Amino acid sequence: MAHQYFTNAGVNAPNELNAKEELFSARANTAGVLVYCCLNQWMEAYEAHVNNVEDLFSMEPERLLRMNIVAGDSWEKLCGFLGKRVPRAPFPRE
Repeated sequence: MAHQYFTNAGVNAPNELNAKEELFSARANTAGVLVYCCLNQWMEAYEAHVNNVEDLFSMEPERLLRMNIVAGDSWEKLCGFLGKRVPRAPFPRE
């Protein structure tokens, strides 16, 4: 989340937002600081979620689809899992 927020803002840290204040409201600046400062909690929550999902599907792992879109997984893997035809449209990347 921090990477996404600060990449879109064109900065690397919350204190750099002050220099770009003309682009961001005080609310956005505050939100950015909260996201960046709470990154460890966000990561812990994400890891806990992944562990919960893995536990939920531990008895039936074939029912869980894992995709790595960054590495190239797309329609073929998704449609194969769902038993559906691959669409002609490009796979959404955003």
